[in-house]
Amino acid sequence: MKRFVLGLGVLALSAAAYADNGYRFEYQPAELGTAQGIVETHKRIEDTARQYCHGFYSNSRALGVLASCVKDVTAEIVSKVGNRRLTAYARTGHLDDDLLAGR
Repeated sequence: MKRFVLGLGVLALSAAAYADNGYRFEYQPAELGTAQGIVETHKRIEDTARQYCHGFYSNSRALGVLASCVKDVTAEIVSKVGNRRLTAYARTGHLDDDLLAGR
């Protein structure tokens, strides 16, 4: 299992704990081998980002600030996972048949 501990733009591979002011996302590389796995992993990434950002901006009147945070944190996690299929899905919102076929 791969674990990421991220905090304010800092990434560390970790076998354990949460970082102060950070968030944690775990995934199994095998989860990214199917279309369903990619979609579910991306949803979990977005959920992690929402939970993290809500902690900072829950009292903000500017919903755009919260949305921007979620977008940025989601992009950061997707980037750190480094899977081209997940990256393409995050960018386009759909699964490309060539990517799923491994071409």
